[in-house]
Amino acid sequence: MLKEVIFKWNCNPIKSSGNGCFSIFTGRYRCTGNISYRERRFCFLKPGLALRVVTSTGQAIHSTGGVRLEGIGEANGKVLTSDAVGNATWQNLITPAVGISISNLTSTQSIPNNAFTDITTWASVLYEDGGANFNGGTGEYTITVAGMYHIYTSVDWLTFANAATLIATDVLVNGVSVARDFSNQVLAGAFPSTSQVTFETKLNVGDVVKVQAYQNSGAAVQLNDSGNASRFTVRLIK
Repeated sequence: MLKEVIFKWNCNPIKSSGNGCFSIFTGRYRCTGNISYRERRFCFLKPGLALRVVTSTGQAIHSTGGVRLEGIGEANGKVLTSDAVGNATWQNLITPAVGISISNLTSTQSIPNNAFTDITTWASVLYEDGGANFNGGTGEYTITVAGMYHIYTSVDWLTFANAATLIATDVLVNGVSVARDFSNQVLAGAFPSTSQVTFETKLNVGDVVKVQAYQNSGAAVQLNDSGNASRFTVRLIK
């Protein structure tokens, strides 16, 4: 609720109208020649719109000295940013370093026939910025900063005992497939090409990203655990 504050000149005290939504803590008069005013510090005690300053000419607010704005996302290095109607919040000027890159598997994980299967044996974390957000037991990476992300993954297979017509790598966000790539069909006793997924998408805080593998050879097939051909990278870009 808007409460009006009236500033009186010529050394008269400041007056206010309203139902006590603010308090005046400290202050003093300062008079110079024909100009005088009262300097005060205000503390608004109720939520909502506590103060509105309007002018038809000149500047509505002129501050000589520092200005401090709290409660709107302040943190070291942020800049004040407006939305379409003028609401201001503190935002990151530079995209923070957030993401992970993983290489290889801890073991030759078995992928059963005709079943999209979570890859849960990721091995070497090459780097992880922005906190420990990767769960090695589930193969899931949790997003902690909303924004646009670049995601890359590749899956390398060992020899197929039987021929397969469909071999795929799938990226899921919150359990839903968002991108998929396919390897070539493979003959019995051969290796398929490494399937890769590269794309960019907007992600929100709390989103969970993971990778699945699929094949339909009629029997389980092992993923290659070495050679740096299997990778999983998630990176905030803006």
